[in-house]
Amino acid sequence: MEDLRLSEPMKPRLSVGKIILGTVLALLTGALFPVLAMYQALLPMAVPGVATMVSVALAVSYGWGFAALLWIVGLAMALFGMGPALAAAAMLMCGAPSAVIILSIRKRQPFFAQLRSALAACLGGTVLAVAVAAAFYGSDMVGRLMEEFQKLYESILPQLWESYRDVLRAAGTMTTYEEFTAPFYSMLRLVKIYYETYLAADLLSGAIWTAALSTLWGNWLAARRGMATKESFAGLHEWRLPANLTWGILMTLAAAFALKYTSVPGAGAAWAAVEKLSMTAFTLQALGANDRRLKSGGASVSRRVTSVVLLMVLGGVAVPMVLGSSVTTLLGVIGAVSAVFGRYGALRPWMDKHKNDMNGSGR
Repeated sequence: MEDLRLSEPMKPRLSVGKIILGTVLALLTGALFPVLAMYQALLPMAVPGVATMVSVALAVSYGWGFAALLWIVGLAMALFGMGPALAAAAMLMCGAPSAVIILSIRKRQPFFAQLRSALAACLGGTVLAVAVAAAFYGSDMVGRLMEEFQKLYESILPQLWESYRDVLRAAGTMTTYEEFTAPFYSMLRLVKIYYETYLAADLLSGAIWTAALSTLWGNWLAARRGMATKESFAGLHEWRLPANLTWGILMTLAAAFALKYTSVPGAGAAWAAVEKLSMTAFTLQALGANDRRLKSGGASVSRRVTSVVLLMVLGGVAVPMVLGSSVTTLLGVIGAVSAVFGRYGALRPWMDKHKNDMNGSGR
């Protein structure tokens, strides 16, 4: 009976209420797509693609037609709100990868094969999106972007000055318009410096999070409906970096770190991208190791999920305040140690052999 069920295509049987809910979710997410895409691209951190994740969830739980509705509405809103060029970039970054992920889930491919294709689709879509945006804005994308922000500030600041001028005078603060606006323009300069160094890094690491979360969530939803196989769904406790990938990441980090201190143009941005991508990979390793520890200790699924949420959400606030670094940097360091020295670490075979040799007669 189970084999027959797994051979069936993923076509959920929907009640009228679920059809309404799926339609509302698709329409709402599609309507918000331009805003979600802008946040994904421009927030000063790695942001996963919310629209991509929702479309995957809709396809698995409600049917592919709801995901298609989301992207039809999303494309229309993007064309209306962003113009053809940026709409194309946004769809390459968010829409195209979702189709690849949904197709892999529906075919019930082995989980880590799904994850590899999702990573390729998300990273490739992001690179193509940047190429389209560069063709539209020119080589100085960040400069053009800052010009748009400056125009926005210049239209808003006079109104803010009129609102605050009397309040400042009543408080005994004699501030000129130039002094009032100086912090805003200083912030713009800092934002420009940040984007010149970290924009590509944030986009690429956000693409990794999109691929990982979409694949995990989509297959988990399929597993809940009994439509996944042992091969097509792997819980977080099964996630670990292969030894060859661990060594590759570490060697790339070392090369990028050395490049950072040269006078090669773009060296800083290259280091930022490699560092963020590496920390993202090692953060996933750390989360997997933590989940394995909790599972071996008999923790419930709800406790394990709560642990991941607390690590990523609360840690993202508390850790930077105390240590001055992001939670992904801290977890990345822990994950790097796990990937090298952990139970399944890259050095574990050598360590076990060395330990056996030390305990043997040839010590």
